[in-house]
Amino acid sequence: MSKAKSIKGNVIYEDGFFMGEKDIKIYYKSFEVEDSEGVIVISHGFCESSEKYRELIKIFNKNDYSVYIIDHRGHGKSGRLGIDNSQVNVEDFNYYVKDFKTFLDSIVVPNLNDRKLYLFSHSMGGAIGALFLEKYNNYFEKAILNCPMMEIDTGKYPKIVSKI
Repeated sequence: MSKAKSIKGNVIYEDGFFMGEKDIKIYYKSFEVEDSEGVIVISHGFCESSEKYRELIKIFNKNDYSVYIIDHRGHGKSGRLGIDNSQVNVEDFNYYVKDFKTFLDSIVVPNLNDRKLYLFSHSMGGAIGALFLEKYNNYFEKAILNCPMMEIDTGKYPKIVSKI
């Protein structure tokens, strides 16, 4: 695990890497606010990265919440399969969930200091968040799954009939 720290105003900024599933380097950032109300973890969507959430992170920090965000494998500065740096791919979607748990256990939870933990997730990150919450329901106080990438189970009815 490698990391670097700096201070910007009242926010302690850290970024670094940890080893994810199948030895893929996963990038993360943290934005710690002194005496924060709680900690928000962001799980981004498909073809996104931590850079997209810069303004939202500022808003959360301004409202006294610390923020941790991961670049999921194949996205942003995290490792990926293949040689094309613009390619987004994953061998098994569950690797996202395993990476997310490693991120929480090794980076986020050790820095909680009795603060409450919240999840903000979008699209693919919402699917990752939902699968994570299904397996591990004792991490987050509350969760926002913004437009989660999910398919509705229509049961015995074909999807076309359900749409109508």
